[in-house]
Amino acid sequence: ARESGMVRSPAVAPAIPGHFGRAADGPAAAAGAAPGCAAAHNDGAAAWLALAIATEKPSRLVDALRECDAALRIAPSDPAALFNRALVLDRLGLPRRAAYAWRDFLKRDASSAWADEARQRLHRDITSADITQFAALRPAMERAAIEDDVIDVERIARRFPQQARTWGETEYLGRWGESVVQGRAYEAEHWLRIAEAIGHALVATNGEPYLHDAAQAVLTANDEQRAHLATAHHAYRRARQLFSRLSFAEAEPRFRHVAGLFAGANSPMAYVARHYAASCAYEQGRRAEARATLRSLLTELEQSAPAYRALYAQAQQELALCEAAGGHWSASMAANEQAARTFGALGESGNQGFATDMLADAWDFLGQTEMAWRTRIEALRLFDKAGTTDRVAHALGSAVDAELHRGNRWGALSLLALRVGGIAPGDVPRLIDALLRRAHVEADVGDAGGAWRDLKLATSKLATIADPAVRQQLTALASMTEAAVTRRSDPRGAISLVGRAMEGHRLLDRRIFFPTLLLERARAHRDLGDRAAAKADYSDAIDALDYQRASVAGAEIRDVVFDAAPALFAEAIDLAATQSATDALEIMERSRARGLLESLDAATGSKSFLMPIGAIQATLSPDMAMVEYGFAGTTIVAVVVTRDEVRQASVRIDLQSAARAAERLRAAIDGHRRAEIDTELAALYDQLLRPVDIPSTITRLIIVPDRFLQTVPFSALRDRRDGTYLVERYELTDAPRAAVWSPG
Repeated sequence: ARESGMVRSPAVAPAIPGHFGRAADGPAAAAGAAPGCAAAHNDGAAAWLALAIATEKPSRLVDALRECDAALRIAPSDPAALFNRALVLDRLGLPRRAAYAWRDFLKRDASSAWADEARQRLHRDITSADITQFAALRPAMERAAIEDDVIDVERIARRFPQQARTWGETEYLGRWGESVVQGRAYEAEHWLRIAEAIGHALVATNGEPYLHDAAQAVLTANDEQRAHLATAHHAYRRARQLFSRLSFAEAEPRFRHVAGLFAGANSPMAYVARHYAASCAYEQGRRAEARATLRSLLTELEQSAPAYRALYAQAQQELALCEAAGGHWSASMAANEQAARTFGALGESGNQGFATDMLADAWDFLGQTEMAWRTRIEALRLFDKAGTTDRVAHALGSAVDAELHRGNRWGALSLLALRVGGIAPGDVPRLIDALLRRAHVEADVGDAGGAWRDLKLATSKLATIADPAVRQQLTALASMTEAAVTRRSDPRGAISLVGRAMEGHRLLDRRIFFPTLLLERARAHRDLGDRAAAKADYSDAIDALDYQRASVAGAEIRDVVFDAAPALFAEAIDLAATQSATDALEIMERSRARGLLESLDAATGSKSFLMPIGAIQATLSPDMAMVEYGFAGTTIVAVVVTRDEVRQASVRIDLQSAARAAERLRAAIDGHRRAEIDTELAALYDQLLRPVDIPSTITRLIIVPDRFLQTVPFSALRDRRDGTYLVERYELTDAPRAAVWSPG
């Protein structure tokens, strides 16, 4: 089977093992040079796909998808782009979406060797989701339960444990309760027997006794208890229906009421009702209350019902949401990791996918792009298997945010197209969310018409949202989106809109959104020319991010949290650099890794990560200079620090040019191509060192690189004018940040 994609030209010939640095660079440059050429974009897609597979960097799959979509915007029927898009979708963990793409390809090409492969892949990807297969087998399971066919009930429960448990606790026991309440004794007995049989089957197949015990509570209850249980199960089913429609305010009191009824009749359903009541509280902005309830529930389950593993994992998932919304990332990750393991052991793929997807969100926040994408693709495969389209939409929404942080706006639009196209009819809240996010990105890429269309369509539907908390959350998102769309034409109005959005998220206790909102307001202040207000908002955004960062356990993970917000630091550095080199250096220092410093400070009692610039200068002798690099949008700012001055380099460095040179250097080194190595070392010297203009009195040089510059061998950079290497001119030292350097 071909995995590297269908290509149209030799542009991707370097896409073979050992040459991937050049492979992606060539087609990417070709696509940029020929934006109206479908073949160039398609070849870029094939190269990105090959790079993603060979280097195990799944984030590059989004680059491949972006280029496929660019080719198809130019030539909608291009078979090569259609074929490659299907390959990418399959690799992204979306085989069902890939199946539609294979069909599209076969409509254009039904006879080539590529068509034969497409048919093979289509046959593999076309399997029905668990939810569809279970729906087809459910009548047989019900019939087997009534006929006491234990083997057949266990066979179906073993294949679909999540669906069997969920239907047992919600539908079958709910229908039993409804039948009792309405006086239909024969029907009540019918539904209870089915629930009991499934409960026995789950104990026998995956060891989960929760549904079994709920059915036994009904069977062993006295008449008064049974009447209460019937009322409770009937009401619980109705509450779950409201919950699935996001009507949290209406569902919550029902869950609380039935929790009391269940507890009075000694049914374990009291635990699950309390869990859903806490979930409703969280969704309505009462995060602290939900967190306390869930922690209490987990403690009670540990002490009194440790066998209820599925319920325990569900409560852990909800607690993880509460922790993440408050910026407590380590606690959130720990809860999700355990929940994912438990659901995996139980065979509940949909629930396992949900916990795994939340782990991907955490990895994104921590700046671990490739780990996030590996985890997200695993979650998407689990969702695809389960057939939970709503959770696929959620995962794609998180992926959009990740790509926006990475600066890949067109890739985010490709993911948004997948998300919008996969939202179930009638799921208005998710449609509004997707339209608003797309409008925001469209505004960023300059598609004002598309942004306004999506914004107006989304806001026109807000009034149809019944639940107040959901409506408030989406209204806050709409305010932020409108601010982004109108910022350049009406920055004052944008500032007001961001204020409204911040108040909405504050009322919902969603602290996690504050850095993004403050960044948007800072941009509006800059458009107005109010640099002081913009600087204050950038600083507050970094403080808000640092608050979340502080919750992360493990210095090695905390170190990379700021890497997940490159736009924030890039814009803050860019603004500071227009005012003073010292201001720019202070922002660069804030963006740097702090784990080592914090561990040192814990031992010494100092606060070296807050070291003033003057104190850093005092550590330098007259023959020493420090060059610290920081990323500012499309440029790199270099700040030179000596004992007597802090100044910027005479010109800014082009970011993309330096990045491509560094990538070419790594590829040349890997391939042992000496001539290319010398060429790139000289090019990087011209870009990174020549503009710095180091004083002639300096003999010792400290380099503080950032991001990909950390991979550049500065000592080997060569001045093409006289052929000398940097190490021949200076005694060199490198440091992760200025404050960590010590003359000792």
